[in-house]
Amino acid sequence: MANGPTHKPSMAEIVPLRPAGGDALPRPTRQSRPLHALGRIITAGLDTLLAWQDRDRQRRHLAGLDERALKDVGLTPAEVWAETRKAVWHK
Repeated sequence: MANGPTHKPSMAEIVPLRPAGGDALPRPTRQSRPLHALGRIITAGLDTLLAWQDRDRQRRHLAGLDERALKDVGLTPAEVWAETRKAVWHK
C-alpha cells in the first residue's frame, strides 16, 4: 500500500449522471411514476425528521447557556425557558 494521500471519490464519480455511453438516462415510465412520488414522500419525511432533530439540538444548546451568554445574544431566561419547552415540531 502507498503511504500517499488517498483519493476520496466525488458523488459524480460514485453516481454518474449519464451512462458510460454518454446517452441521457431513460425517462420515467408511467409505471415508475408512483415510485418517484413515494421517493419524494420519503425524502420529505426524512427532511422533516432531520429538521426536528436539529431544532432539538439547538434548543438543548440554548438551554445550557449562562446569563452572560444569553445577554450577548439578546435573550432573557424567560424567553429561553419558553423556547425550550416547545415541541420539536413547533417553530
